Amino acid sequence: MGRSLGSDLRRLLPDGRVLDAVEDRTLYAYDGTSAKALPEAVVTVRSPQEVVTVLRYASAHDVPVVPRGAGSGLSGGSVPALGGIALVVAGLRAIKEIDSGSMLVVCEPGVVTGELQKAVEAAGMFYPPDPASIDSCALGGNVAEGAGGPCAVKYGTTKDYVTGLVVVFPDGSVSRLGGKIVKNATGYNLIGLFVGSEGTLGVITEITARLLPLAERTKRTGTSEARATSPR
Repeated sequence: MGRSLGSDLRRLLPDGRVLDAVEDRTLYAYDGTSAKALPEAVVTVRSPQEVVTVLRYASAHDVPVVPRGAGSGLSGGSVPALGGIALVVAGLRAIKEIDSGSMLVVCEPGVVTGELQKAVEAAGMFYPPDPASIDSCALGGNVAEGAGGPCAVKYGTTKDYVTGLVVVFPDGSVSRLGGKIVKNATGYNLIGLFVGSEGTLGVITEITARLLPLAERTKRTGTSEARATSPR
């Protein structure tokens, strides 16, 4: 089945997107835990439309799909326990917009969280969630796993900052949930369902998150290190 799956996917996607050699699949068989399971094929997408293509194929052929970002998670969320396709979205790395007026950022799921923080800090803002793997983990994985970090004690976790998502459901249909909004108290909290869902409901292809003003001064607990910035 592995060779047939790889061949089918190659007919649907640009060259270089599909990997099915054992040595390649082994690289995507685990995350930061001890869990390990070999996918039948690995697909590295470069656009939301490629995500749609893969999920439509998988739905039609009853093939399991597990989304994967940086693979640094500690809950097994990106381990392909049922085989099938490891769908790697780490290549979707665009920071589409930093909106200083609304204090929101729009980006793709493969953006490394530490890089996002640096980008918004340069604009005088602050993205509080800070997982331990901040310099390697991706924002899409943070959303899928409901990541937190030391700053969560004061500022909250990822769920407190996501205001919008674009998601691709298992059948390949696309939906925009929320967006560049300050408050939304109507209808079902679909964004809340997706945050922490570990990729079981669909694949995230765009994230809108709220930001805070950059603090004038910060200090890390247990050290004398402090940083002063220009007053806001």
